[in-house]
Order: sequence, then structure tokens, then C-alpha cells
Amino acid sequence: MIGDTSAILYLTFYYRFISKNSYPIFWFGFALNILTFMLAFFIPESPAWLVSMKRYDEARKSLHKIAKWNGAAD
Repeated sequence: MIGDTSAILYLTFYYRFISKNSYPIFWFGFALNILTFMLAFFIPESPAWLVSMKRYDEARKSLHKIAKWNGAAD
């Protein structure tokens, strides 16, 4: 996800200073970066990582959130 964001940033600034008709791609890349930043707050932590850090209650909550998102029952 971060690699995609970096690529979009690179391309938008490249086209911005090379071509004077690149405003649409500049604003599209900027909007994608803002969207990615805002959505990152809603992604739950990895249950595998939480278990490896011995944070079992948080891992359980994360699994419940993921199951709810996927429409699975507890």
C-alpha cells in the first residue's frame, strides 16, 4: 500500500513539472493519497502479529472485527 502511494506521488509530481496539461492526474493522485491516508485508520491490526506480541485480547477483537466485515458469525 505504501509503495502504491509512493508511486502515485512520484508520478503526480513528475507529470506536474514536465507537462502543463497534467492537472487531472495531479488531482487524481492527490485524492488517492488522501483516501489511502483516511482508510488506513479503519484497517484492523493483524491478528497474527498481535498473537506474536502476546496481545491475545486485542487479537480476539481484531478477529471479531474481520469476521463481522466478512459477514461470518462468531
